[in-house]
Amino acid sequence: MSYSKFKVLLFLTMILIFGNLTVFALHFPSDKTVIVLGTFDYPPLMIKESQMQSGKKNIEFNQRQGIGVDFLKQAFSKHNEYELKINFYPSKRAMHEFSIGEVDIFLGSRMDLPDILNDIIPIKLLPLKSVLFCLPENCAIANNQKKDDKFGTISSIPGSPVNEILIKNGNQVYIQEKLERTFKFLLAKRADYVAAIDFSGHYMLQTMSYPGLDKIEQVDFDLLEIPYDAVIRKDNKYAAIISKIIYDELQNTDFKFMPKEIVEQYLKLLNGPH
Repeated sequence: MSYSKFKVLLFLTMILIFGNLTVFALHFPSDKTVIVLGTFDYPPLMIKESQMQSGKKNIEFNQRQGIGVDFLKQAFSKHNEYELKINFYPSKRAMHEFSIGEVDIFLGSRMDLPDILNDIIPIKLLPLKSVLFCLPENCAIANNQKKDDKFGTISSIPGSPVNEILIKNGNQVYIQEKLERTFKFLLAKRADYVAAIDFSGHYMLQTMSYPGLDKIEQVDFDLLEIPYDAVIRKDNKYAAIISKIIYDELQNTDFKFMPKEIVEQYLKLLNGPH
């Protein structure tokens, strides 16, 4: 038998073996309890597979999917009797799927779920801060003001909880569809400031390729704190065990670094070998 024929035979044999193993797996499913996590794309906290910087499809459980998702994967990896299934949705659908009980854990913020606040158990993973980013001259001015003062023109994204507060305080807020555009708007000097969540802002500054981004700073004060939560419904039959798994992992996790440092560390992991 020639070498080329041997390779073909080996290839077909492997397909046959794999096919038989697949059928076996389908007929004898895992007896693990499946816990479904529902979330949405919001780098660097939740990163949908199509947004992975490596360009690889994120189909492996051990591949990185954002700071918050990776935290929950790590937590459940220590409990072999449970399997964490991760579903990414558009943001409003993620909230809806959780509200109707289609997913066990919602990863986002309790503030995203105002209609069912009394029915949920929110577990805070991180405090997110809505802050202002600016060029040095405007940051110097803002740092001598209070968060309720009028700052000038501010670029922000739709749905940000801080928009209404900024407008109420007399600021002119320009809404951009994507966070990336808010920073371009700032560099074009069409706005004095960008209002953004600290983690997302630093992620943009460290991943965008645009002249002048290295000059942008963050002001010294916060506009608003937004809890970043793993949320469970009180009526979920696994609520107690899910809560314990998450709280136990929080005891072993150090999130005490500044957001900029956490993002820097995470990007090194994200861009390195998976």
